[in-house]
Amino acid sequence: NKYLEGELPQERDKILGQIRLKEEQLARKQESYEFTKRLAKKGYRSQSDLEAERIAMTQAEIELRVERENLRVLENFTSKRMIRELEADATELVREQDRVKRQTNAAMSKAEAEYESSRLTLAVEKQRYEDWLKQIELCVMRAPQDGQIVYANSNASRRGSSTEAEIYQGATVRERQAIVKIPDMTRMKIDAKIHESKISQLALGQEVIIRADAQPGEEFHGEVSAISSVPLSGSFPNYDIKEYQVAINLTDPPERVSLLRPGLSAEFEVIVEDRTDVLQIPLQSIVQIGRDYYAWVVTDKKMDRRKVKVGKSNDTDIEVLDGVSQGEQVAMSPRTLFSEEIKTLEEKMAAQMGAEGKGGKPGGFKPPGAPVQPPGGQSPNRGGPPQDGGNPQQKGGKRPEGGEARGNRPGPGGGPPNRPPRGE
Repeated sequence: NKYLEGELPQERDKILGQIRLKEEQLARKQESYEFTKRLAKKGYRSQSDLEAERIAMTQAEIELRVERENLRVLENFTSKRMIRELEADATELVREQDRVKRQTNAAMSKAEAEYESSRLTLAVEKQRYEDWLKQIELCVMRAPQDGQIVYANSNASRRGSSTEAEIYQGATVRERQAIVKIPDMTRMKIDAKIHESKISQLALGQEVIIRADAQPGEEFHGEVSAISSVPLSGSFPNYDIKEYQVAINLTDPPERVSLLRPGLSAEFEVIVEDRTDVLQIPLQSIVQIGRDYYAWVVTDKKMDRRKVKVGKSNDTDIEVLDGVSQGEQVAMSPRTLFSEEIKTLEEKMAAQMGAEGKGGKPGGFKPPGAPVQPPGGQSPNRGGPPQDGGNPQQKGGKRPEGGEARGNRPGPGGGPPNRPPRGE
């Protein structure tokens, strides 16, 4: 409207005014030219004056044509183009207005949705906050008795073989999870693992001697109170080792038991059998060939091979029932010293068994109740390196079936190291 009713009429009037002005100027130039032409014919004006008047008239004609052409261009081209541009701009502005309206409506809808979501979230968070306040009120635990508080971390959890989460400051706990314990310091017990090769020697009520690292030189007493009926699951890296859970209750007076603390390292011996006047020799001095057992005895400065009859054994010694007398010296490492002789005996025994149709080659020495070879080739027998000889031992009160838990070696009634006594 501004252009059609204002700018365009103004531009048209301006050009029309110029046209009228140029027409007046042209008329005056024509009159002046005609007048000069008449004077020139009479000789009053020169030919140059006439030519100047003609040129001025021609210039006025040209200027009039220019203004008329400007009017034609304005009416036929400039105004129409400007109208189209303005109409296109108006259409685009309408479209832009529609876009802005749609964007505004979308923004309003989004803001309203966010507001509603935030309002619901606020209600949920308020409810959670109130629930947390109630949970905090319920987090107060009261001790049912006097005693020392300890975290409820199992031994398996400390060794990394348990799936139960470890308790520590800042740990996340779940519902019904044990967090702390209050052990009865006057009633303690040991949780032990016994290798499958020794579990058959254990029975409920057997006497146990316990030694704790925290009380050097002190011996405590207990008894086997529980033996698991199935083996425990193996842990890394020895998944194939079968061990049984055994519980040992301390039987000492409360004032003695109170010297111990939960989590202490301890080793123990289970008294499987207690006999006196038992003749025994080191396990390293016995070689099994087939079903027979042999020992090499020093006689008159030479080594005499003897077949011996053996009885019960523990981790270090084996009972000798016949074949060796008290005071005689035996070789401690016959498989090293007499390897050729032992090889000949094994081949002879294998040939005899093959002739009888039994087949097979006799295995190495494994006395009754002896521990199996632990993983990694660790010897189950204690003691130093092989020696040239040793004496059979005659000891009163010898416990041939007893065993100690030393190192990582399972023994009869023994357990792994760092097996702590714990409160019931």
